[in-house]
Amino acid sequence: MPAKSPKDRPILVVTDLDGTLWDVHQSIHPATLAAVDELDARGIPLLVATGRRQSSTNSGFALNKFWRPAIMLNGTIGVDHPSGETFHTVTFSAAEGVEVLDAFAQCGHIPCVYGVDGYTYLSEDATTSPRHRSGMIGGVSDVRHTDPTPVVTNEQVVGFSIIGVELEGLDTLAPRLREFGMFVDTYQDPLYGGWSVMAQPPGVSKLTGIRAFIAHRNIDDPFIIAIGDGGNDVEMVGGADLGLAIDDGDPAVLAVADKTIGGPAQGGWAEVVDLIDQLSEQHG
Repeated sequence: MPAKSPKDRPILVVTDLDGTLWDVHQSIHPATLAAVDELDARGIPLLVATGRRQSSTNSGFALNKFWRPAIMLNGTIGVDHPSGETFHTVTFSAAEGVEVLDAFAQCGHIPCVYGVDGYTYLSEDATTSPRHRSGMIGGVSDVRHTDPTPVVTNEQVVGFSIIGVELEGLDTLAPRLREFGMFVDTYQDPLYGGWSVMAQPPGVSKLTGIRAFIAHRNIDDPFIIAIGDGGNDVEMVGGADLGLAIDDGDPAVLAVADKTIGGPAQGGWAEVVDLIDQLSEQHG
């Protein structure tokens, strides 16, 4: 356990969703739900920080009747559920957006484009995987099948992605965009197979979204406990006062975590309450 102490500081718990709070079926273990109830009883706020877009996050919340404040698309959008108030938004400038499109194009790809209006713009030639594309065809109200260029040039974009593709040819993408200060997450996708790539505006990560939530709620110097399993969780887990990684998580997040816990299928998330108790005992 780290020496940092929550004594005389309010605690804020921040959690990733997929592979952390819930499993690949979006199921939340009963032990995890009991731990969340215990946090509520103690008045400890719980913030979700996910790479999911707004409608996908909302569908998982609705399925589990689990509505929480959420940072989405890896730090670009913040919504204070259940009220639905948007408290945080960061968009790409036109120049940055064009740079991203060009970087993807040089790798032979055309990404999905996430608009600040909540829509996903999917061109006819987008190179996201067939399975991902099929999930966005028919009955998905937040997808617009159109050329995303006008949205990009009008500075209305909060993220870019391709989901479940072969990694070949993408090796130059992340280094190029990182030169512009953009956060780029490349990861093996547990839902779609293959590899997925997401890009956020310069300087934006889940950690910046967390800071926006803290300011929104006016929480004074919180002791942050962050839990995640993926490469897009590195900044928030590494920047937390207590960073927890799922024990079979991405090596990058395991490397920055203070401790590992079990996965969502085993209800490992419930260890959070025990760790809070241990910290209180050590520094009481």
